[in-house]
Amino acid sequence: MIHNSMLEEYFTTADEQDRLALVNAIHVRAVEPVDISNAMLWLCSEEGRYVTGSAIRVDAGANLR
Repeated sequence: MIHNSMLEEYFTTADEQDRLALVNAIHVRAVEPVDISNAMLWLCSEEGRYVTGSAIRVDAGANLR
């Protein structure tokens, strides 16, 4: 979903500080769609029954930076 010409151009022309803001804290290139699906399935399962009113970020730690 994020592999496109606009993003590639950004990474070749952007300032280093700006590029570092987009790097994940966990060393993966991008979160896979299955990771989002697994989080959703967990929330809908019996194990997630007490999780309410929370934002669960499946972003490989990108929000930490």
